[in-house]
Amino acid sequence: AKAGAPPRPSLGYLLHGLCRHGSVELQERFLPGMIDGTERWCQGFSEPGAGSDLASLRTAAVREGDEYVINGHKIWTSYSDIADWCLLLARTDPDVPRHRGISAFIVPMDTPGIVQRPLKMISGITTEFGQVTFDDVRVPAGNIVGQPGDGWAMAMTVVGHEREPSTLGYVARYAKTVQSLVSRADEPNDELALAAVETEMLRLHVRRRLSEQLDGVSHSSEGSLDKLLMTWTEQTVGHAALSVTGTSDPELLSSYLYSRAQSVMGGTSQIQKNIIAGRLLGLGV
Repeated sequence: AKAGAPPRPSLGYLLHGLCRHGSVELQERFLPGMIDGTERWCQGFSEPGAGSDLASLRTAAVREGDEYVINGHKIWTSYSDIADWCLLLARTDPDVPRHRGISAFIVPMDTPGIVQRPLKMISGITTEFGQVTFDDVRVPAGNIVGQPGDGWAMAMTVVGHEREPSTLGYVARYAKTVQSLVSRADEPNDELALAAVETEMLRLHVRRRLSEQLDGVSHSSEGSLDKLLMTWTEQTVGHAALSVTGTSDPELLSSYLYSRAQSVMGGTSQIQKNIIAGRLLGLGV
């Protein structure tokens, strides 16, 4: 990241879900390709009516013999245009409390009935997010992750890791941007100084988190703290870029525009604050 190399695929948190909840057979089949990047994945969680309130998802999977038939609509699906596989959440039992009726499936993206359409971002990029529809898509029953109804537990494992800045790569990219801005600025300003401070704060925080992981510490809801810190840092760096270059640099302008989505993707900042208040501080919200 310091050298400006392209980032690796940022869906490693799916691996944690499969490691904790998948069968040995699924792990042996899919983990090697996830790790070495030979098989690309997308995350079929969010829907047009189920974003931060993920448990309200409506995509349905109905058992028919040795297969499940899936119908539904996913949106904001990162890298769906190049993915080989989708880790999909679908409702398998509509008659139980909504969290208990969700299951997780591994779905080949070339299965008949799957249609992927790109979504254009404010920065003009059309190759990152997509919306995916499933029309009578048939998936082998053996592709279910865990047991029917275990999907919510798997999803919470995934989003817990998604919300924490689990590698130093993010921090290195932010720091590289700040250093570039310092060299280009006519004189330091408060926004640039704040970006430098927050980037260093996040670097130290991530190092602590990685040390805790090596000691076997599970973070669970604390991932919401990490998500807020990363959001604040990326958006502060984006504002600093505008303060130095304005709109004259297309790459930095694109980075600023992208940073605005950080407070929405992976669960909105408001949702993260509710999780912190209720689960970590016990405020009863």
